[in-house]
Amino acid sequence: MGRVDKAKTFVGDTPAKASEVNTVFDDIYNEFNGSVDEYNLNLDRPELKAALGDLFYPVGSKYTNFSDGTNPATLLGFGTWERIAKGKVVVGVDSTDTDFNTAEKTGGEKTHTLTDAEMPSHNHSGTTGNDSHTHTVTDKYYVYGINAGPGGGDDFGYNSATRTTSENTHNHSISTAGSDNAHNNLQPYITAYIWKRTA
Repeated sequence: MGRVDKAKTFVGDTPAKASEVNTVFDDIYNEFNGSVDEYNLNLDRPELKAALGDLFYPVGSKYTNFSDGTNPATLLGFGTWERIAKGKVVVGVDSTDTDFNTAEKTGGEKTHTLTDAEMPSHNHSGTTGNDSHTHTVTDKYYVYGINAGPGGGDDFGYNSATRTTSENTHNHSISTAGSDNAHNNLQPYITAYIWKRTA
């Protein structure tokens, strides 16, 4: 009983509260320094906590708490801890992707404004307007006949006439859309206090 049951309590699938972890530490400490001489490690409580802390939370490991932001050094009684990933999500290292190929790389944006190259191919609607108007054109043409020329006589001359044609004007206008604001770039998330053990 004793040690095996308590180890299951500590490392089982259900996360233990800080107070429960401290109780387990107390029980293990008492058993190690109690009547079972073959398991007596002769460690005082801080050293035992540090030894178990190194086992379950080695330097570089992560501690997460969804309700208590107290430094794990106070909650667990060992180690030096640093708050990390404030406002960020944690992504697994992928050695084949240069964005994620080493630990503790950072990147990404909370909001993002699209560039022209990032916008999808699209069209804008247009309109054509029609307004009635006229064009005035003067035509000159040659004639042949008696007294046709400027000096009289049978020679060539010219007359002129003015005519008006009706046409329609048209204009094109292209509509615009959008306000050039940055868009939300957040995935669904849940917040927690995340700590990294540094020593």
